[in-house]
Amino acid sequence: MRRLARARLVAVGLAVAALAAVAGCGGGGTGTPAAAGAGRADGGSVPAQLRFDAATVDGGRISGASLAGRPAVLWFWAPWCPICHGEAPDIARAQKKFGDKVQFVGVAGLGTVPEMRKFVADTGLGAFPHAVDDNGRLWSSFGVDEQPALAFVTADGEVRTLQGLLSEAELNMYTEQLVTS
Repeated sequence: MRRLARARLVAVGLAVAALAAVAGCGGGGTGTPAAAGAGRADGGSVPAQLRFDAATVDGGRISGASLAGRPAVLWFWAPWCPICHGEAPDIARAQKKFGDKVQFVGVAGLGTVPEMRKFVADTGLGAFPHAVDDNGRLWSSFGVDEQPALAFVTADGEVRTLQGLLSEAELNMYTEQLVTS
């Protein structure tokens, strides 16, 4: 009897988590702020959010500390998210336009690594690394609870996270601000 009750509880929990994930696919509207302000927790040279080490979709590793001291854009996406698929061409164009001045990093979550690899291949986003956030810690550290989302990190460590779909013009505007700040 306890096993059956436990199995039902697990099934209900998984169903709720799946519904929350699907509902999070861009449901927050255009560019809703999730977390803004200084990224430095202790005055150190590496902002708190950039203190991570993660596997990448292509089998490598990425260290957030390698992004410190230069502007960066982190794009949070899920491989099954249709809004992320729709935003991918804008991200690719922005990376091509600003990639010599701003480091772009994808942060993939809510899927399997093979699904993430397929997403990167299908969308032509292989020009920059994509971290695998299989446990949600990286998303959480940037205040991300839905995808797509973008975190804009200035060279001096200020982090601004925006959740929801951005237009290409908004993406370019925020990225340009990183270059000129």
